[in-house]
Amino acid sequence: MRRRHLCCLLFLLVLVVSCGKKESAESASILSGKIIVGSLDWKEIGDLSSQHPISDWAQTVANIDIPALGSRCTGFLISEDVLMTNEHCIPSSSYARGVSVTFEHVKGIAKADQQRFDCDEFIGNSSALDYALLRCEGSPGSVYGFVTLDETSYTVGEGITIIQ
Repeated sequence: MRRRHLCCLLFLLVLVVSCGKKESAESASILSGKIIVGSLDWKEIGDLSSQHPISDWAQTVANIDIPALGSRCTGFLISEDVLMTNEHCIPSSSYARGVSVTFEHVKGIAKADQQRFDCDEFIGNSSALDYALLRCEGSPGSVYGFVTLDETSYTVGEGITIIQ
């Protein structure tokens, strides 16, 4: 159970890094001891082969439009119709009003060509674990897939891939 909480927190860390104002990879700073430790090795998902396992995971990542905050965050599908994001993005049910998401955030795909899904049904959240769950209409997971918790045991210093 503890391992599942740690995996969940790892996914949430991805979301923490990718919320807020839009910033290019070139202008991103490395934060020692805060969120990012070490060096960044940014890659465009579109530059990877379609057989690369990261290509499958990236499809589950959503860009979330949050009208109540006048902001955006990212999230990912954990089932065909449930989206997980950060609690600080959706701190209460009132912030879920009007939330919509798009997928296919890939270089070369125009925003106008991305299918939009309404995800404004608040399921719940936790400020202690910084997550929020929303239900989406139209079952986007049947199109884009969804993630499952990784139960692999990792060792300190072992590399991991974070999709954002």
